Amino acid sequence: VLDFDEKSGSTATKNADALLDFIRDQRLVVEWILDTHPHADHFSAAHYLSTKTGAPTAIGEKVVDVQKLWKAIYNWPGF
Repeated sequence: VLDFDEKSGSTATKNADALLDFIRDQRLVVEWILDTHPHADHFSAAHYLSTKTGAPTAIGEKVVDVQKLWKAIYNWPGF
């Protein structure tokens, strides 16, 4: 997940970067990034991880509905 600062509304990648460090240190290969369901209390780092690993992403069917809702609330770019 992305790190989220509620006061500023900003995100960061500290936790995702720690995961990438572990993957690199263990010489693992990421084949897929599966974003199975959203939560209101955190944001997915799937896109960030995909750009860093080259692995494709997949989402659960209903995630698109939640993305549309959150896009309007958080002024996110299109999906």
